Amino acid sequence: MIYCLMKAPFPVSNRDFLQWRRTEEDPEAKIVRMLMRSADHPSMPERSGVVRAETLISGYIMQQKPDDENSSTLFILAQTDVRGLIPKVRLGWFAGWAQWIVNTTAARAPVGWVENLKKACKAYMKEHGNYVPPYNPTA
Repeated sequence: MIYCLMKAPFPVSNRDFLQWRRTEEDPEAKIVRMLMRSADHPSMPERSGVVRAETLISGYIMQQKPDDENSSTLFILAQTDVRGLIPKVRLGWFAGWAQWIVNTTAARAPVGWVENLKKACKAYMKEHGNYVPPYNPTA
């Protein structure tokens, strides 16, 4: 289970996510899958002032390119309901702007994740070369 908090600019409420994540590896096909969906857990109740977003279905599929062992392809699927209510009647044009902020932030999250993954992979390869540790889904 993973918890993530996304800070939003004023006046949009911050969003948080509580997710079950499952990772699967297929060494023969050189594929790693990460599957995610929303979770509920008594130790992580919803917080006041933060909107709990819902991950309907989300996942990543990473596969080594057959012609280059140092390159991979990445497929991302994300269907998320960021929830929350913005009263358009009272806020007029501002409501549309606030909704745009929420949607844009949600859409950029995977891009940021990919950029961080690239940095981490490059740092790992600089330190460890092509060494691949044994698969351990609980680590």
